[in-house]
Formats: sequence, structure tokens, C-alpha cells
Amino acid sequence: MSPTSQAPRRAQAGPRVLGRRAPLRHPSPAGARAHPGVEGGEGGGGAPGRRAFCPPLPGAQPFPARPAGRPGGPGGGRLTGRGGGRRRRRRRLSQAASGGEGGGSAEKEAAFSAQTAGSGGSLLVDRQLTIGKIGLLYSCATHAGNDPGGMQKDNQDSWLVKERMGGHGIAFFGVFDGHGYEGGKVSQEIVRKLPANITATAAFSAKDYQEAFRTAFPETNVNLKDNARIDCTLSGSTGITCLFHGDDDILVGNVGDSRCVVGGIDSAGALYTKPLSNDHKPTVDEEAERIESSGGRITPYMYEGQPIGPSRVWLKEEDMPGLCMTRSFGDEVAASVGVIAEPELTSFKIKSTDKYLLLMSDGIFEFMEDDKVIDLVHTWQKSGATPREISRKLVREARRQWHEEEEDVVDDCTVIVIFLTKND
Repeated sequence: MSPTSQAPRRAQAGPRVLGRRAPLRHPSPAGARAHPGVEGGEGGGGAPGRRAFCPPLPGAQPFPARPAGRPGGPGGGRLTGRGGGRRRRRRRLSQAASGGEGGGSAEKEAAFSAQTAGSGGSLLVDRQLTIGKIGLLYSCATHAGNDPGGMQKDNQDSWLVKERMGGHGIAFFGVFDGHGYEGGKVSQEIVRKLPANITATAAFSAKDYQEAFRTAFPETNVNLKDNARIDCTLSGSTGITCLFHGDDDILVGNVGDSRCVVGGIDSAGALYTKPLSNDHKPTVDEEAERIESSGGRITPYMYEGQPIGPSRVWLKEEDMPGLCMTRSFGDEVAASVGVIAEPELTSFKIKSTDKYLLLMSDGIFEFMEDDKVIDLVHTWQKSGATPREISRKLVREARRQWHEEEEDVVDDCTVIVIFLTKND
């Protein structure tokens, strides 16, 4: 599907049940109580507001208690600053890098992620580099959400940046939204495995980046399922990635329902927004056909004969897993009925009018349309804010809207903000 002909970007809201929306991707197998989801952790993989109340599944057993751990948890990296614990010394990162693709000696790769950054997993500075004719200034912010009851949970989102990826003049960005009881482990493992799997392909060496993505994404999924430390039975992650290469080319690879959007100013001075990814939902015809032909069924969660919330993926004869997306990493049960980790690819040439590119987990855009997000970015940029400041403002605004709509329930929120400058 092309980004311009996609299905509706958010499923219709269900009835209000202890919050604005019905349960999210995986209803709880325990009793009729507030719980993060059948896969445990953050939300069976997405916006908690759609799963605030979890009716019981027949014959289901309660979850074991969540293991105790530090705030920030598996997906959010180490917390720093005020509030106890040893304070990490903030090391000023080099802020400029450049290089052409290919030729000459190999360049040293620079990598950043939620696990290496300070400030609870957010990037501490604005980073600047040049890829071909495109100047990039970027930063990233992430924040853990709240479980029902308002308690801060483990952040299952992860993000990744690779400057001069594989020693070449290209740059790779990614945001991964984990879901299920081990969703944080899944998203972290993708950060560790996916870039190396991409650069190890023969296609990458030949600069056939589309084929490199097509090979590396499923390979990373196999790595996850072969990892004895991670139970992917009912846990998984989205993945939205963007590769800058050549003079002005980008390649977006998407699995799930995180998003990549570009914004800019047209020749008439009007602000525009263009989606570079499609949400992989059961409401998309091509996705639904694959699920149903693989022996799955698609229906909302049913409680006392009434449909609740968005359409979900289920086994033919069992009320599981109830996944609200049709592509993901991990999720072994859902994979048995056609949920895949094959990326949908979008190639795009950056124009001089394109000014911003964002990669977001769905916690950012649950209550904001893409146009609104770009409008906020543009407004803040005009007032002098940098990507570092804007990414934090977006996270705060998204969390404010979560509190307004859902009170105590808040999704994990992660966004990479990139300023674009084309030097023709």
C-alpha cells in the first residue's frame, strides 16, 4: 500500500469502560480487573487507554506478580538525575559528523540508544550530521507510561540511531514499541540485533537496502524466537525504521503501528504532513486477508455478547492472543495465524521543502493526528526550540493528553525528531 492510499490510521473507539477506550491488544486473562494485558507489561503492546478494563477470558489463570525492579525498567534505560541512586556523569556527545556514502576508507560508526543514553533513556543533546545533500539535526525523548492506578511502569519502548552505519555514509533510525509481559526485552533485543543483521547481508554491501531490510527483519524475528532468555509466546514489538542514504534518499521499513511522518512548507507557504508508513491493523483489507487465510479470525473483543474496542487477531477456536496489529516482531501465537515480521517498505526522496521527519511510538499520536504533531513541531521550531527541546515537549504534550483522556493510564511515549536541510 502507498502511504497516500492507506486505511484509516486509527481504529474506531469502543465503548467507554474505565477510561476512554476498551482493552487494547491483549485483554487480561485474569479476572475482570485493571491489568496491563494478557501478555503482561505495557499493554499487550500499545495505548493503555484502549485496554483500561480487561474482562476475563474463559478458563484463564491470573498472571504472576510483576518482578520488582527499578523505574525505567527494561525498555527505558537507566534513570539519572534527581531522585536517588548513583548519578551518572553526563558526557557531552560530539555533535557533528559527516561523510559520503561508499568510497574511501571506512568511517567509524556511532551508535546511540535508550540503553546508552542518560535522562531515563532520552538523548541528552542535539546531534548533527550530513548524509549526501541532506543536513540532519536530531534528538530523541522517551518516557515510561503509567499502569492503571497511576503507578509508573517499565518503559517497553526502545529507540536506536546508527550514524555512519556499517562504516558507510548512511544513517539508521528506529523506534520499537514493545508489548506483552516481556515486551521490553523484545524491543531491546531488536535494537541489538537488527542493525547488525542489516549490515551483514550481501545486499547491504551492494547498496540494495530494500533487499537488506527484507532479509534482516525476518532474521531478527528468528533471533528473538531462538533466544532462550526471552519468551515471545505472547510478547512482541513494533518497529518503525528509517535509513538515510545516497544524496537525498530515505528508506522506511515498518512493522506494526508505530509511525514515520515528514512535514514541510510548500511553495505557497503552507505547512504539510505526509505519512511515510501505514498502520498494520486488522481493518486493512490486505492484512485481514492474510490473517484469515492463515486460519485466524478477526473480531473485536466480546464481553457479555457485546463488542468492545478495535478489531483483533485471534486463533480460530480460542480467544487468544487478541493482537490489535497484523505485523510484529515476536508474538509466536499470533504468528501461527499470519502475523508477520516482514517490513512494508517506502522509498522517498527528500525535497528542499521537507523540514521535519519524525519516528513515533503510538503513545505520541494516540490523541493527536499527524497534522497536529507536525504543527506543534513547526510552531516550536519557529520559536527557536531545537530537536532535543521539541522531542521533550511532544512527550509532555502527549502525556498531558493521556492524563486528560484516561486520567491514571498513560502509554509509553517515544519520538525521534529530525530537522532536515537540503543543500542543492
